[in-house]
Amino acid sequence: MLSRRSLLFFPLALEAAFLEPAFASDFVDSAGRTVRLPNSIKRIIPAGPPAEALLYSLAPDTLAGLIEPWTDSQKQAGIEKIRDLPMIPRITSRDGDLDMEALRALHADLIIDYGNIDERYNALADKVQSATGIPYLVLDGSLTKVPEIVRHLGAVLQREERAGDIAKTAEFALQKLMPVTSKAAGERISVYYARGGDGLRAVRSGSSLDEAIALAGGHNVIPPGDGTFSVISVGAVAALNPYIVVLADPKAAEPGAPLRQSLPAQTRFLVDSGLPYGWIERPPSLNRLIGALWLASNLYPGEISFSNGEAREMSVALFHRSPTDPMIQNLFH
Repeated sequence: MLSRRSLLFFPLALEAAFLEPAFASDFVDSAGRTVRLPNSIKRIIPAGPPAEALLYSLAPDTLAGLIEPWTDSQKQAGIEKIRDLPMIPRITSRDGDLDMEALRALHADLIIDYGNIDERYNALADKVQSATGIPYLVLDGSLTKVPEIVRHLGAVLQREERAGDIAKTAEFALQKLMPVTSKAAGERISVYYARGGDGLRAVRSGSSLDEAIALAGGHNVIPPGDGTFSVISVGAVAALNPYIVVLADPKAAEPGAPLRQSLPAQTRFLVDSGLPYGWIERPPSLNRLIGALWLASNLYPGEISFSNGEAREMSVALFHRSPTDPMIQNLFH
């Protein structure tokens, strides 16, 4: 039975309860962490470039800032409200200690990491959430999980319609890629992919940067090993004899470039100049769905088609704006 003192304070306690910040629900993220989310989510910190691309696609107005400055080409391809956002710390960077006070000063409602699920990123999420008081979600960035992840996040952010459009686009791409994605190892066409002006900072197979190649039915000629990249020589690439070379920097694909001169004339060179984000892996986010389709259409033209019209439709569905035909034709050449 309530005492007289309890009855006197009960209305005040009830009023205080309603004044507490409202929480929508507990959310179990891809790492199995249970995170209490605020009822209103208006500002989100992306923990790294993949999360930035995800949020740019789903809810660009929630971005608290950009991880890296956008180039002029990115700004031309991006929506206006995003172009001049302030730079914010990259939480997932391996360099130096995080400035927790700088993160708190962003007054964000949520932090999202999108990518690999492993102990390092899980521990980082717990550390940052504890230090800043900002709820922190770790979401699986696998391409096959895009429809599921986007729909769950869309529900949290009350962007169900937009999330549905993105998810359907992802499902279209994954379904179209299925015949080549399921190819046996011995049937796959060899691919070499690298960053750098010399084209020698090669991506190892088995990493998230390699996922679009695998999804496109390609065989990455760089074997797994320590780290994401393998810095190799021109001679080593020639010995691997890839059928298709995909490069992030157009300088490495120029006619007089050492890499091009060292490979047979029949070797196909493709340059990824995707905008506002690269299509193969820069960053390793849902943008790779476009790159996987385009690469597959180059690897297996008799099995996979990917027209300029489809490229435009996917660009609008994922990143709000349609590239022009010249832009599309320059993406891979």
